[in-house]
Amino acid sequence: MNVKQGYLLFRRLLMVYKALCPPAKHGIFKKSTIKMAVKICFVFLLTILVVQKSELSPVTETYGNVFAGIIDEALRLAQETINYIAELIKETVELASQTVDDALKTILEKGKDVQSEAQDALRKLLQSVAEEIKKAKDKALEAGADISECISGQEDAAKEAIEEVTQEIAACVSDKVSEGTQVTQELLSSIRNATQFAEEVAGNIIACFNLSGPFKVLDCVIAETSKATKQTITIVTSIKNKVIEVKNFVILAVRDLSLCAGAKLLKAQERVAEILKNITVCVDGKLNPNNSDYERLPLLKQSN
Repeated sequence: MNVKQGYLLFRRLLMVYKALCPPAKHGIFKKSTIKMAVKICFVFLLTILVVQKSELSPVTETYGNVFAGIIDEALRLAQETINYIAELIKETVELASQTVDDALKTILEKGKDVQSEAQDALRKLLQSVAEEIKKAKDKALEAGADISECISGQEDAAKEAIEEVTQEIAACVSDKVSEGTQVTQELLSSIRNATQFAEEVAGNIIACFNLSGPFKVLDCVIAETSKATKQTITIVTSIKNKVIEVKNFVILAVRDLSLCAGAKLLKAQERVAEILKNITVCVDGKLNPNNSDYERLPLLKQSN
């Protein structure tokens, strides 16, 4: 078929177009009319390409090539969209998965660190009580004084205070790990949904090729790929926002663990300092009965 024949073919298609899609009143075209015009232009371009490739092809073969070209275009669009969505989802899922791993690892490591540091500090506090009691005993032995009521139960009281603080710090760590697990579970759920979405998109687009007629196939592919692309951008944006939320949570969790451990250690230090003060004042009262603050320690006296 030569160029002239191709032109006549296009004229026939144009007549079909005018018959099926007459313009609305006042020269305004409906959306369906515009869409059909686009299709006709597309068919015309494919017709010219076919004519250029084979001037001797029969008209029936040309029609077949035109429709085959429409299917090829649908296939190309489908493949490009599926590959684009799959790659974008893959990159986003990898980022989110790594964020989950890093988040839990960071919180657990920080929890271990604050507990280890707290244990060292609490051990030193308990050691200070033991050393103060030893000093008091040495002074009492040298002076021949009885200070048993000054030191009785004081080391046990310090141990109880330290054990209580140890448990409170462990609770802080446990709470943050639980919160971190919950936050990351939400992100993991988004990851699973994104993976499932990518599979559904591929299935929906491929299903378009079960339709009869090249135009229906192309319409379906265009609609599905457009919708899927928009949904993918929404899903990816949502996951990236959740990634930011998880990272911000980790920053705050690390800070909170340090603050919690610091506050609990301060509490232990204050209680041990009170115990040491009671021991010192009581021992001074025994060694220097005429010049001491022992009488001003009612709680210590009552406990003995």
